[in-house]
Amino acid sequence: MQKTPRALSRAAAICIAASFVALGISLPAAAGPFTAGGAVVGAPGLKDTGFALVVDTQTAGGPFVFVSFVSTSGTVGSQPSVGTIVKYSSTGVALSSVSLAYGDAGRALAAGPSGSLYVMEGDGAGAVLSRYSNDLAWLGSVGFGSDVGGAPRMTSDGTNAYVSASSGTTEAHVKVIAFSPSLVAVATGVYSLLNASPGTLTVDPSGVLLMASSGTSRHLVKFSPDLSAQIFDVDVTALVSSHFYWPLVVGTDIYLGSGSGASAFLRKFDLSGNYTGVSSTFSGVAGNTFRKMALGPDGNIYAVGGTSVAAGAVQDILVVAYDTNLNQLSTASFNGTADGADFGRDLVVLASTAIFVTGQTFNGSDYDAVTAMLSLGQTSGYNYTFTGGFASPDGALIGAGGGFDAWGWRVVKDTGTPGGPYSYVLFGSSVAGHSRGNPSLAGIAKYDPAGVLLASVTLMGNDSLDPMATDGAGNIFVREVTDYGTGQQKVYLSKYGPTLAKSTAAQLSGLWPMDLRVANGSVYLLSDGGYTAAHCTVERYDLDLNHLGSINAPDGAPHALDLTVDQSGVTYVLVSTYSETVMSGPPYLLAKFDASLTSTLAAQDVSALVSVGNPTRQLALSGAGLFVLDYSTGAQDLTFIRKYSNSNLAYTGQSSTFTGFWPISLTSANDGSLLVAGNGDGGASVHKYDATPAFLSSASVQSNVWRQADDLAAFSATDVVLLGTADGPAGNLQAVAARLTLAPTPAPGSALTASGSFGVPGGAALSGNGGTNDQERAVLVDTVTAGGPFVYTVLLSTTGSVGAAPPLATLVKYGPTG
Repeated sequence: MQKTPRALSRAAAICIAASFVALGISLPAAAGPFTAGGAVVGAPGLKDTGFALVVDTQTAGGPFVFVSFVSTSGTVGSQPSVGTIVKYSSTGVALSSVSLAYGDAGRALAAGPSGSLYVMEGDGAGAVLSRYSNDLAWLGSVGFGSDVGGAPRMTSDGTNAYVSASSGTTEAHVKVIAFSPSLVAVATGVYSLLNASPGTLTVDPSGVLLMASSGTSRHLVKFSPDLSAQIFDVDVTALVSSHFYWPLVVGTDIYLGSGSGASAFLRKFDLSGNYTGVSSTFSGVAGNTFRKMALGPDGNIYAVGGTSVAAGAVQDILVVAYDTNLNQLSTASFNGTADGADFGRDLVVLASTAIFVTGQTFNGSDYDAVTAMLSLGQTSGYNYTFTGGFASPDGALIGAGGGFDAWGWRVVKDTGTPGGPYSYVLFGSSVAGHSRGNPSLAGIAKYDPAGVLLASVTLMGNDSLDPMATDGAGNIFVREVTDYGTGQQKVYLSKYGPTLAKSTAAQLSGLWPMDLRVANGSVYLLSDGGYTAAHCTVERYDLDLNHLGSINAPDGAPHALDLTVDQSGVTYVLVSTYSETVMSGPPYLLAKFDASLTSTLAAQDVSALVSVGNPTRQLALSGAGLFVLDYSTGAQDLTFIRKYSNSNLAYTGQSSTFTGFWPISLTSANDGSLLVAGNGDGGASVHKYDATPAFLSSASVQSNVWRQADDLAAFSATDVVLLGTADGPAGNLQAVAARLTLAPTPAPGSALTASGSFGVPGGAALSGNGGTNDQERAVLVDTVTAGGPFVYTVLLSTTGSVGAAPPLATLVKYGPTG
């Protein structure tokens, strides 16, 4: 027989609550605030967790945050348990609380009219729906019974409450009951399924959605708004791993979370129940991640859960944002003060900068319930803006806003994906005027060939990303440091796909990668040894971030400078030591390792040649040479490229030197030429050399806002993306990227175009081939040699403005007539 709702007196409720006190379960006390470790609720010796969350934005004086907590002496979620609702101010100050009267209470909380609350209490046949005022005064309770399995679920449409319940194996159906604010059942929908168990439910104007299960099958069911008719029944067993994932309706689509092992993802259906798509897989998560989702005012979908480490242990509360096309946009996490197992169970999104989450946090001995406010894409005033493009006068700009500086860190290329070439920029921010070495928010931006932003992902506050590399097919590999500078930081090697969705991450214990490269189907890391180690290490991972091997660099040089890898995986490193006065110093060592990192093939002390300068990227391979970008300071700033044999690392020579030019980054192009980004009197520029190495040409940024170059990526020998820093609004700095063309420049000794003569109007004219700007700067007349007089001049050619450095110098000899 179907159970009917029954009203309960408050006196009966109090008697039930007393039985839990007798079991030794004391009611918790609250602490906050939301943004500084979270508002924590904990009772000594008990396992506490936040199950549900409601934010009241309508009542005067708000917004107010209501959280239902469950406390138990057993494992989280077990019985006997006590439920509590706590009311907070918007900052996390606890204003009032009420203990719930029925066992296993507080697992579902929903908004009612006039700021009131509906809360689910009890379990099975003792299931109860209660209503409380905005001040947590009890307004009434009604029992409705659920004879088979688990705690019923509950939601609301802001006025009526809807509960799911089962009605026993003999009646073989699941029911959905709608209750009015006076707790009178106003409608009931019945779904017949043998041995059915009710799951989650969601209400929207088009109907009521129910998740239900029977044995190993799972079904998504839709009722009409008045529950009088069943609209569809879709078997989602193969698509959704549990009937406890909550549906979310956005426009004309239904979204459901799902997961498998340490992976989670979102599914998409239309309003008729037809399956239409899936997001990328988010790896490295705890079980039950993405059971709860919320729609943000920006139209994006926010899903909550927890990250994990080896063996599936919960690590941090996790929030991931997706657009309605299931592209991952950004992530944020919360790490409790004890740096233990934290997990999120519910969330409400007021803005991308105000995401309230509740769940559990480890306190060192057991679990406390926690409520925190997280931010995606913005932290402490950061609000990234993306403007311009490669064709714009100043380039593609990234601003932080709010009195903050934005910095460009790395740029990498993807020339293998159709529609490219694409460029990926690693950026970060800091308080205006502070060092770029300590970013408070980091991110990655993807640009099309014209510099139009295609996607971006910003990481959670206090994250540091650097270095970064790509496999050339749209996958990005990056060192990611969570909780950077907090004393609880964790280092990961993370992988992001072409849409900048994170696909997987591997925690790096005891490693601090300073550079990484992708080659031969592997990711190679050069990790710094720090002040206490004798050496650096090189690590190798496959493209799914499984560890394959490692090798130690030579002793005596624990400071990692740079790493490069050839196509077969043969690996080269440049390392040095630390000193008390500089970050690096002699000895400087070059080392070469085989692709599997099982043996050292060569090692060379290059201290007599390499100076103390440390450009961002210092190594490049071209032909039979290994090239080192070097920079020395003194009476003059000198820049040059040294060449070593890539076979035995023997020194073979160097380029000419430039003065007044500070080099930043070295790379090789597709034709074997070498490209150097740097800064000088003419501003940010790129110099090109051949593999001897001899200077060939240069190109400079023609912009009044550029301050400096920071990195470069070469699409080809004449097509590069230069990353830098520029002046922005209100005196703040911006990250900037520009696409430059390196025009061909005649190599020394190549033919010049000559016209005219000394005795005609216009004189004897010379022009360098390749679109250069030319001028003659010196003249010498030889009147001694027979056949003369002969005239000698020096022709200076440059691809920049007339007189711009560095020019190509050509010695020219004229006959007597010119």
